[in-house]
Amino acid sequence: MSKSNTALFNNPLNFFKIMKRITLLLVSFFFYSALQAQTFDSQAVEEADKQFEASFASKNLEAMFQPIASDCIFYGTDRSERWDVTSFKTMIEAGMKNGIPAMNVISREITSLAEGKIAVVVKQIGWAIFKTELREVAVYEKQKEGWKMKSFSLNLLIPNQKIKALNEMMTGQSKK
Repeated sequence: MSKSNTALFNNPLNFFKIMKRITLLLVSFFFYSALQAQTFDSQAVEEADKQFEASFASKNLEAMFQPIASDCIFYGTDRSERWDVTSFKTMIEAGMKNGIPAMNVISREITSLAEGKIAVVVKQIGWAIFKTELREVAVYEKQKEGWKMKSFSLNLLIPNQKIKALNEMMTGQSKK
């Protein structure tokens, strides 16, 4: 160490000044981090998600697609089901004309990611066209216009016992 650096630590007042500055910087950092975490508005995300589902229920296609980003990708229950916004809109429009039954939201949880810029909404839903419950996962991104859906996935919830029985039936193997 040079002489000027050791002088800083040899004088107790200088040492305490340095430690005070470091402490203030750390406190400021933690305060800023806590403030960032508090700025996530889960209610705004929930409102965007509820707008999507209410518009679906009321068959209001225009309102349904307001909280959806133009580059959103939709995934269905089958491996081959993957749609861009235009294709999904066409499919939903045809389904609405044929009478898609309403769905019942059983539970909803919202998780914040990327310092509150991304939100993941996971819902468990009951839907009359399926004989089991489904899990819907929507990823929202905070944009200038508000929260916009970037990805949507719908998955069948099948109890593990039924999966095991199906696997045994398909493979001819029984695990006891």
